[in-house]
Amino acid sequence: MKEQQVKLVRSDFLPNIGVMGMYGYTNGLELNGEKLFDGANFAAMLSVNIPIFNWGEGRNKVKEAKVERLIAEMQLNHSQQEMTLEANQALNQLNEAQLDVVLSTKSVQQALENMEVSKEMYDAGMETLSDYMEAQTMWQSAMSTLVTAKATLNLNRTKYLKATGRL
Repeated sequence: MKEQQVKLVRSDFLPNIGVMGMYGYTNGLELNGEKLFDGANFAAMLSVNIPIFNWGEGRNKVKEAKVERLIAEMQLNHSQQEMTLEANQALNQLNEAQLDVVLSTKSVQQALENMEVSKEMYDAGMETLSDYMEAQTMWQSAMSTLVTAKATLNLNRTKYLKATGRL
């Protein structure tokens, strides 16, 4: 649009030619057997506007329009770069969240194994109740971390879809 605006500003300072034609027919009143205003007419008009000197006004307006076009192009490039950056950041956050889910899943598995071993040792009388309870607490904490990681993954997936324009 800014390119068209530059052309429009430039056209304001070029010669203009206008042509107009008109045809009219009048069928007037009849008075005492004679028609009044009976006839046809044709008119043509030609208009020419040639700017001779305007003290550099046209050149300055064209430069101003070109600068506005350049600013619009720079804003477009800036917006495209911001969108690309946002999409890349969203992708990185999504990848990190996927890794967190994988690590949290392994942590839950290890905590579950540790709790099972601790229960067997407690049942055999080789471990105290507080150690067994601590193993259960670790498992509970690992499960909580896994739930948080999955929620973060879904949130980051939504952010990524929004940043790429698929949501």
